[in-house]
Amino acid sequence: MDRQTISWTLVLILCQAIHYAYAATPVFKMTGPQSPIVAMVNGVAVLECQLIPEKLLPGMEIRWMRSDARVHTVVHLYRNGHAVTEDEDEAYKGRTQLFSEQLAVGNVSLRLAGVRLADEGDYLCMVEHERTIEQAAVPLKVTSLGARPTLRLEGYHDDGILVQCNSTGWFPLPTLLWTVQGRKDGLDGSGTRTARDADGFYRISSSVEVRQGLAAVWCQVRAPLLTELQVSRIHIPDEFFPRVSKYFSAFMVFLVFLLIVLFGGSIYYYWKRKKTKELYKRPTLEKHKTICDAVDELELFTANAKENLELERTLCTEAAERVIGSAVQVTFDAYTANPYLEVSEDCQTILFREEWRDLEEHNMRFTARLFAMGKDSYRSGTQYWEVFVGIKPDWDMGVSVPSIPRHDWVTICPKNQMWAIAKRGPIYEASCNNPLPLERPATAQIIGVYLDHNLGLVRFYDAENLAHIYSFAAEFREEIFPFFSPWGSQDIIKICTPLSPHLAHRRPTQLSQALGKPANESNNVLV
Repeated sequence: MDRQTISWTLVLILCQAIHYAYAATPVFKMTGPQSPIVAMVNGVAVLECQLIPEKLLPGMEIRWMRSDARVHTVVHLYRNGHAVTEDEDEAYKGRTQLFSEQLAVGNVSLRLAGVRLADEGDYLCMVEHERTIEQAAVPLKVTSLGARPTLRLEGYHDDGILVQCNSTGWFPLPTLLWTVQGRKDGLDGSGTRTARDADGFYRISSSVEVRQGLAAVWCQVRAPLLTELQVSRIHIPDEFFPRVSKYFSAFMVFLVFLLIVLFGGSIYYYWKRKKTKELYKRPTLEKHKTICDAVDELELFTANAKENLELERTLCTEAAERVIGSAVQVTFDAYTANPYLEVSEDCQTILFREEWRDLEEHNMRFTARLFAMGKDSYRSGTQYWEVFVGIKPDWDMGVSVPSIPRHDWVTICPKNQMWAIAKRGPIYEASCNNPLPLERPATAQIIGVYLDHNLGLVRFYDAENLAHIYSFAAEFREEIFPFFSPWGSQDIIKICTPLSPHLAHRRPTQLSQALGKPANESNNVLV
């Protein structure tokens, strides 16, 4: 090969590398505020969001959503050059708009009018362009300046007068401070009480004892997010304070002493009377024999209960072996995995990646939701598989029909032919139209899924002890696939090999292999 041919070859390789580097560079990014947006009730909030570079590309879709709800709700949708109000949540209709004159410079901030307490939460600014989605989180804090405090005299208390301060219409929870003219330190209020009214606003009240010689007292109320405060002042002349006679004080001391003596005598009399009654309550020989017979009957009942418990444990073990006897080998189908999800070479492990991967176009691949399905489907019989989830904070898992949408948003519920449970922080939920929180704490690190196609049953277990979590009853008319959703954390989800209940002591080794740790380090995982 001559020198000229080698030179042209190197030039072509360099051009191709530059092309791939440019193609891998994201077209745009999103940036949000550094701190939460603070807005007053009934005021206007501007949820800041900016495109980088500062330019709105043709065909971009802007979507504002509430991200702190169990199901993300659409707050504002901008598509094809105008707002689409049909998909907006009813609570936000007519109250949101974009700054249309600044869209050309990439300002996609949202103006929210008529701010309500229910508007407080986390919002998501999402921009989609040519199947690339970028987003930025925008938290909103709502506050309300309450009414000026009202002061009233409650009456005499010890050597002073009790003054009460009340204020309403605050949000979030305010603080109340008593101050005195001419003193750096304030007064210690007693019995500070807070409550919320039907509209969600806080009311606060406190009392303080004002003694003679204080010129004036102020009651100050302040909310944490506000620099403003509400203040009221009261002045009580010295003529209003009581004057106690020394003879009255001596009489009160004598009266207290007399009450102490009477109280002590009453206790002594009660104690003597109780001792006398106990002598009459001692059991006779016949009662003693009756008690001994009752103890013998209780011991016999306890022995029978132990036998029944052992029998019940044996039956539970047999039932668990029947479930595990239906075990099948499940693997992830990489052709269905969302481009944000990465499937291992052995198709046993899946995890979330923050970068969108350019994968082969496939009509079975999920692009709207972070889903992946199993390779094999089931049309009859019983099947059982186990999935290691560890301490992953959020996930969805279950079964579904193959005809669910791949490129549109779909809600996980039986109505959409999807039967699954979900973990949301410390609780499990049954995935329905309205997610149903479950009582069992979300502590299982391995989840077992049992499918009976003939009976239309889907059951979920804590695979470490086969404790039942939740069951669905359904009528299956199509083939059924396992499906998984690891959500946005980068902890892995891994298919496990089911173990017999008699081999439960080997579970730590299996957990360690799922995490890629030596067996002697697995105790920390179990704890």
